[in-house]
Amino acid sequence: MELVKSNGIKLEPTSLTITRRLNMEEGGQIADQMAAMESGIQWWVGDLLNAMESLHGEVYAQVVPDGKADTWRNYKWVSDRVKMNTRRGSLSWSHHQAVASLLSERQAIYLDRAEAEHLSVSDLKKLIAEEKGKPEKAPRMIECPECHAMFEVPVKNSISA
Repeated sequence: MELVKSNGIKLEPTSLTITRRLNMEEGGQIADQMAAMESGIQWWVGDLLNAMESLHGEVYAQVVPDGKADTWRNYKWVSDRVKMNTRRGSLSWSHHQAVASLLSERQAIYLDRAEAEHLSVSDLKKLIAEEKGKPEKAPRMIECPECHAMFEVPVKNSISA
């Protein structure tokens, strides 16, 4: 299966054939395009499956190639959970996978921090785990207006999904 054939470059699933002399600028442009493809493929697959599900229901699975079901289901889940306006091009798909189970507001906070602090995926996961493990805030106390008894209202951990 030939994917691209253009101006002396042929791209196939298992090879890239160059039949003309490329200058450094052209080589750099091709490398940049490949980097964009490499970092985008999980999003593209996930967004495709979400679109197919929206249009056709669960039969979207019919477009999944043999042997790809588990991997592509994961791409679909992360793409559904991490909305396009939350995604960060400077971070890997794995960074986004690490925050996918969080509420969208929390996702943005952690992705911003990962960007600003140049966190690895491992460091981001550790940070999230540490903050999930912190004790919840002290419960809020409310008073019954009739009997004036005090009751505890637990405060949920804001990091949880």
